[in-house]
Amino acid sequence: MSASESFPMDSPTLFPSRDRVLLVEDSRLFGAMLARRIEQETGADVVWVRTYETCRALLDADASGFAVALLDLTLPDAPQGEIIDL
Repeated sequence: MSASESFPMDSPTLFPSRDRVLLVEDSRLFGAMLARRIEQETGADVVWVRTYETCRALLDADASGFAVALLDLTLPDAPQGEIIDL
């Protein structure tokens, strides 16, 4: 079974609405486009942060978790992919 058969992209709710997606992206253009598209396509709430430090503070303060995280591996304050270690 292909990924498109398992999770059809035209499905109005790929994730249940209670699930959240963590988006870590420093580019305003790409971050805004991704956040909007993810919300439209999946129905999930997107939490978008732009720096390593903001992401770390968010994860430390928010114990409820995320269904999935989309990470930019080259952030201004973490250019070597350090975001993965969080």
